Amino acid sequence: MKRLFPEFGGPEEHQHTLPETPRPYAELLDRLQKWQKLDASGENGRHFAYIYDPDETQFKEFVKNAYMIFWHENALNPTAFPALRKLEMDVIQMTARMLNAPSTAVGTLTSGGTESILCAIKAYRERARAIWPHITEPEIVAPITAHVAFPKGGHLFDVKFVFVPIDEKTCTPRIEDYAKAITSNTILLVGSAPAYPHGVIDPIEQIAQLARGVGPVQRADASRVLPLHVDACLGGFILPFVERLNYPVKKWDFRVPGVTSISADCHKFGYAPKGASTLIFCSNEYRKYQFWSFTKWPGGLFMSPSLLGTRAGGPIAGAWAAMVGLGVSGFVKITQKVMRARDAFIAGIKAIPHLKILGEPEGPIIAFTTQSAPHPDSRDGKLAKPNVLVVADIMQDKYKWGMERQQNPNCIHLTVMPRHLAIVNDFLRDLADAVQTAIREPERENEGSAAMYGMTARIPSAELIESYLIELESQIFDVPRDG
Repeated sequence: MKRLFPEFGGPEEHQHTLPETPRPYAELLDRLQKWQKLDASGENGRHFAYIYDPDETQFKEFVKNAYMIFWHENALNPTAFPALRKLEMDVIQMTARMLNAPSTAVGTLTSGGTESILCAIKAYRERARAIWPHITEPEIVAPITAHVAFPKGGHLFDVKFVFVPIDEKTCTPRIEDYAKAITSNTILLVGSAPAYPHGVIDPIEQIAQLARGVGPVQRADASRVLPLHVDACLGGFILPFVERLNYPVKKWDFRVPGVTSISADCHKFGYAPKGASTLIFCSNEYRKYQFWSFTKWPGGLFMSPSLLGTRAGGPIAGAWAAMVGLGVSGFVKITQKVMRARDAFIAGIKAIPHLKILGEPEGPIIAFTTQSAPHPDSRDGKLAKPNVLVVADIMQDKYKWGMERQQNPNCIHLTVMPRHLAIVNDFLRDLADAVQTAIREPERENEGSAAMYGMTARIPSAELIESYLIELESQIFDVPRDG
């Protein structure tokens, strides 16, 4: 298969062997800065994922300095690093209060949303083993839009995930379908605030009623109270401030009776350095199952609060600095820019006849696809529906926008950041042109991402597609060989 990445210069730039002698630091830093320019950047606002840039230069420099003070410290042993423990407890308690948690709330800082979700799955599996020992094949129920870290965690911890389909119009699960997915083997319910694909908050209040066995919709084994985890890795640090700006936001946090834990990433809309997420439980009755200990090691008694052993100090300090450095008013100010940009994107996309927004986004995420509308060159009312993946390819190849493609249904995803406020009009102008080009050049469906997604849609076996993706991943992380 064709190599997926260009070479970084000639063989002299490969560093596959440890040099015999140190190289000059200035030279190495120059090389790193040159290579870094090849990576996605938030500076020009042309990407809509991965980069959570507050667009505040002085603030970013401050957080970086805080990170560097603790850059080489390790939170594995809180007795050796009491300052890191203090910072972590501060972040947990600030987050818990932001999420309207009870006074009994406790939590842990993790390396990211995936680890927070994995720790939650581990905790609820261990809890189920303790209080429901008759359940030998535990199941967790979640909407199909739940983050992929959930099925990953199910695979790692041998827990079956039962996924609930979503309604095409709302992009959330129907509560009747959710109730039918619950069985006597269910140990946890999951909802998202918002779900990454479409930016829509799941019906947390209704799912919480299912968890408690109350409400108009009944479920199996309703006498057993089930825990409910809300994945707010994406929305946890922005939805509270969206609500303060008087946007309509469904209830989703600890104000909802029945919510037992929430994951929320500091390094997304908390604008902390990468490597900082929180997992908040309503009480230690749940969190204690997350912890792990081992007493037979010759190296001594061992315990750890999360999946990692070494826990980097820099992200903990950076998360603390970001939260305290912004405060409520700072978060509100940045969120206002995000929502102004989001509103402008929504209005502009709706103004293009061949495009439509999926669901009703309540935060910083938009997903849109194509729909039938009059062909631009037709005088007899002929309709045209461009391929949305072709639109994405044109936006990326012709106009150099970093586009995020999604499936089921095929659509384009935008995570809106403060810096996007300055480029909304440019994006919408290029998008309108890309739509027209896709209509007039339908042959583009046979190339690019449209062809790849079209190929996978025709393969009936998910296992075959997954094997292909693993092979592709293997080649991505291959290295150039001499000769």
